[in-house]
Amino acid sequence: MCKKPNDSSKNKKTKPVNLGRRNAVIGRIFEIIFSKNRFLLLGHTYADEDCIASLVAFGLLLKKFNKDVIIYVEGPFHTQLDFLFGICNYNNIRVLVQK
Repeated sequence: MCKKPNDSSKNKKTKPVNLGRRNAVIGRIFEIIFSKNRFLLLGHTYADEDCIASLVAFGLLLKKFNKDVIIYVEGPFHTQLDFLFGICNYNNIRVLVQK
């Protein structure tokens, strides 16, 4: 016997954010970037390669604005991710790893 899909609210599509609201959010992000000089970027618990790559990418963006960036993540990590930490080192982005 096949189950019917659950019709709960978690399966319903959400309405996309309108353009004005999206622009307001983006404007607020840039306001924060321009008004602060130091940023601490945090990864989630048991950070995977997507998390690390996103942190590094955002850290590089902030460095383009001449900001001081520290990335804090929980390790250990597979050696395949060493190149991402090398990118941080090359761009003077400090990485703190809790093991």
